[in-house]
Amino acid sequence: MPEAPPGASEPRPVRPGPVPAGPCRRAARFSSGDAPFLLLAAGITLAAYLDALPNGFIVNWDDHLYVTQNESIRDFSWGGVVRLFTTCHFENYHPLTNLSNMIEYRLFGMTPLPYHLVNVLLHVTNVMWVYLLVLLLCGSRKAALPVALLFGIHPMHVESVAWISERKDVLYAFFYLAALCLYVRHAQGRKGLAAVWLLFLCSCLSKSAAVTFPVLMLLVDFYLRRPVSRSLLLEKWPFLLVSGAFGTVALLSQSATGATALLPHYRWYDRIFLSSYAVGYYLVKFLFPANLSILHMYPAKTGGPLPPFFYLAPLLLAGAGLLIHRAAFMRREMAFGFLFFLVTLILVIQIVPVGRAVVAERYTYIPYIGLAFVPSVISVRLREGGVSARQRWAAALLSWAFVIGSLWFLVATISRNRDWKDGDVLFSSAIAKDPGNPILHYNRGYVREINQEYPAALKDFTEAIRLNPCYADAYSNRGGTRFFMQDLQGALEDYTRAIECDPVNSDDYYNRGVVRERLGDRAGALEDYTLAIQHRRESALMSYTARGNLKLAMQDYSGAVADYTEAIGLEPGNPFAFVNRGKARFKLQDRAGALRDYQEAVRLDPGRPEPYYSMGLVRIDLGMRDEACRDFRAASAMGYAPAEEILRRHCP
Repeated sequence: MPEAPPGASEPRPVRPGPVPAGPCRRAARFSSGDAPFLLLAAGITLAAYLDALPNGFIVNWDDHLYVTQNESIRDFSWGGVVRLFTTCHFENYHPLTNLSNMIEYRLFGMTPLPYHLVNVLLHVTNVMWVYLLVLLLCGSRKAALPVALLFGIHPMHVESVAWISERKDVLYAFFYLAALCLYVRHAQGRKGLAAVWLLFLCSCLSKSAAVTFPVLMLLVDFYLRRPVSRSLLLEKWPFLLVSGAFGTVALLSQSATGATALLPHYRWYDRIFLSSYAVGYYLVKFLFPANLSILHMYPAKTGGPLPPFFYLAPLLLAGAGLLIHRAAFMRREMAFGFLFFLVTLILVIQIVPVGRAVVAERYTYIPYIGLAFVPSVISVRLREGGVSARQRWAAALLSWAFVIGSLWFLVATISRNRDWKDGDVLFSSAIAKDPGNPILHYNRGYVREINQEYPAALKDFTEAIRLNPCYADAYSNRGGTRFFMQDLQGALEDYTRAIECDPVNSDDYYNRGVVRERLGDRAGALEDYTLAIQHRRESALMSYTARGNLKLAMQDYSGAVADYTEAIGLEPGNPFAFVNRGKARFKLQDRAGALRDYQEAVRLDPGRPEPYYSMGLVRIDLGMRDEACRDFRAASAMGYAPAEEILRRHCP
């Protein structure tokens, strides 16, 4: 064996070590020196969102579906929890999100403050995860702080934090970012891939958008220059399996309700321009988050072309890609940041269309981390030694832009939080920016109708109808408003117009039946109740009950018994249906049947006096005087005046 040359060290076998950190050149772990920076970002974010805490529920903008009218979160039992994990809710499978709302409901009921507080605290925690992620990726506090702060106070993120229904955004991000931090540590030579997988699973159980995580793992590998190997790819398989399963569930649940059906007047190739526009929109709004709104509709298109700027969007994206490709300075950082943005955004840029909004501010919650990463790491690199004066000027310019932009974003975020105070304020803000949108006028009218501000609601529904002359929901709600304002003829006309625009909506038949009955048109009311039952059986309970009541008033007692029986079949725990069927049976001389119905009504609701009183009348007829007097006394004890009168006559 030849001797080593003088002064040379003995050759040693090469041992695999941790992958070096990214282009910021040094790996890092959290230390006490990071605490002030972390607390600064978290504290500013918390201050920015304090105005969100007093906000209420947006009762007609998904909060009713996920919280205020969500029956699944009220069953705080083992069976109720199991149902959360075995069923989809409102086209989505996010059982952990529902579970968090279930716990809040159990502890606080329908008080909105705790729901808002949890959203804000999750967001602040996510700011900390973002700081740690950037610190682990490139080892620079000067890069981690601006990325975390931009994530925390960007106005485009208000929708994800201040809207209670978007609990799924902040919750899935909590697990997603924690998993990503642990994966970076794993990629840098530390163990913990099982914990990464578990956190990823929790993220998928919070929102299906988490399925992009395996692709992001590969992107981290690229950034950290991990050599491609068989083991590198095999470690991704457990993640890909989970991602495929949850992606399939999400696609099937959305497709089942037609949410993924592209609007008929858009052709398949329109998706290219719609998707390009969405990406371009989010890029622009990252720098200039102005004119924010809760609803950004697809562009109007009735067989003709899209608006011109949609066709320019692919050119903008191609230019950005060319810029990254030709960049001689920090190409890897730029590629990583923009690909992070695109990978986490890919599911919501309408390649597979979901809903009727072409873009939404909440979709930027995770993606903007990638965009914030690019200028932050470039600024740090420019300040390193050995750079030219021109590069130092560029770094100073980026720093000043960050300071000025942060102040603007902070003010804009505080202001935007106040837009989410309640439904009226929220929709008024959106209408100010898009006054020609009938959906916004309709929703504000709906809020005002709930608040019994009927003249204002009538005005909004009328404007929605002017903008969309066949807006069935607007006609229906205007009919309801006119009904409460005692304008029965106007309500009748609106419900009729709503049926003409949407003949399959059973609620409008039922509502028109109620109006016709009030107007004395019993035959017309019976016809409408019957049509309501025929069009949608799952909502037929009210129609069977109303038709039974009408038949009882028209002395069609057999028909009334049949309708009440159907209503009981749909809702066996309804005491009112038993009381009314008992009345019809009593009129048919079926006293035994009437007595059974009244007894069941008492069992279901022992605090109502009317069943006791009616049961007493049947027993008087059957000669059961003592039992009847006991029933009358029970009704009288509840303050039922007719029972007191009959007690004086039959039970001295």
